Amino acid sequence: DDDEDITNNTSENNDADPSRSKSSDRTKEDNPDRGNTANPPGAPEAGETTAQSARIARPRSVIPLSDLSQILIRNNMKSPKDPITVYGIVLGFRPPSLTKTEQWVMSIVLVDDTLPLSHSVQGQTNALASTAESSVDHVTNNTNGNPKEMHVPSVTLVLFAKDKSKLPVVKMAGDVVCCEKVILQHWSGEPQLCARKMSRIIVVRPSRLRCPGDGLELHDSTSPSDYLTSCLRHGSNNASTILTNLHWSWVNFLWQWGQRRLSAHPTMSPHCYISISELGNDDNTNKNQNNFEVSASGDLTAAVTGIIPVPEHLRRRDTPRGYVRLWDGTGPSKTDSLPLNLGEGNANQQLHDDPPERVLTTIEKILLDRRSSSPPSSWPKSSVMADENVTIRAPIALCGRVINAIIWEENLWDLIHRENMIEVGSFVRLRNINNAKLPITGTHCLSVHAKSSLTPLPFDAH
Repeated sequence: DDDEDITNNTSENNDADPSRSKSSDRTKEDNPDRGNTANPPGAPEAGETTAQSARIARPRSVIPLSDLSQILIRNNMKSPKDPITVYGIVLGFRPPSLTKTEQWVMSIVLVDDTLPLSHSVQGQTNALASTAESSVDHVTNNTNGNPKEMHVPSVTLVLFAKDKSKLPVVKMAGDVVCCEKVILQHWSGEPQLCARKMSRIIVVRPSRLRCPGDGLELHDSTSPSDYLTSCLRHGSNNASTILTNLHWSWVNFLWQWGQRRLSAHPTMSPHCYISISELGNDDNTNKNQNNFEVSASGDLTAAVTGIIPVPEHLRRRDTPRGYVRLWDGTGPSKTDSLPLNLGEGNANQQLHDDPPERVLTTIEKILLDRRSSSPPSSWPKSSVMADENVTIRAPIALCGRVINAIIWEENLWDLIHRENMIEVGSFVRLRNINNAKLPITGTHCLSVHAKSSLTPLPFDAH
């Protein structure tokens, strides 16, 4: 039974959460349509010409994510008797993994238009955590706490299934997740959503994804045929009925809001941010300046410049599944050497002009989008290219270091290599990554391990 003892299994997901949330401590009146009379974070500002600048009424059955903390507090930290319905935007996710109880688990980190964009760093304590019986030391936002515990406010959804194929497919940040009949509970002093057998989880995205060169015009449709969907499937769930009953106007609004929010505001805490330049250098001359032995772990946003599988005949239980080459424009302009035994042809192709031309042309298209379109007023002025006489061409080269990232997890590598979750030129956010050294050569690299996550980002993400 997929429904068995799911709540107790959430302990499997404590360290696997790709973006530990801190719920809002704001207390608001109990109005199901709250938040629709003012511009939510990332929404169109006054005077902007978009189809969604008009107010869209939140369906009364859909509970704002910012309400979840207060619901638990009013219920003495116990799960409400009745399941709830929430809609949200994917901020991050971890691929399915097998638990000790032989169930598949995945987690999805959600935001919506009612959550704050960031946590205060001056002495605010999470109201929910202070009500819980457990210690609140790790969820207290103050200058004495660990700054790397402060992440973008969000809520995590946990899903279980005995058959991995029944879990919904999440492609990237910005996907809309419609959660019906989910259980609200608290975990480590934070609200958490848990899908059970009666739950309906539908992941929705436009059938045509945005690409560099499309400009700032966003998909605008309330027709189900214009979207791709993926559902949490149980025998009792009828897919066609589920899709018919979705609030498509709200789905369309949330998707557009999500694209603007991801473009205009950070997707991770600046206290957790690391860059490739911080991750050590093989040059002896820079040992004192960039000491690799000093642990530097955290979150990285970068462009993918190469995807390299480990040949099947070289794979062992304790060897990597493959490597992803990453560039973020920081560090010395050099290309790290490739792992050994990957094939001479593959190595020559990867090391030649890295980052490759595909990354250069992607950046060119992004710059053209910024120059030719009227950006939202929330965009920083420094990002707006107003000089119409400037001719933008693909750069002939890019400054900064290209580094290897080891992918250890089979399930993540399957998404990358077999299901093409990312490609050369994609932008990704990696969470909870660590320093490592390549096997045999000892070359410095990144390690994407079991408690890390990799989330593809829209090309114009903040």
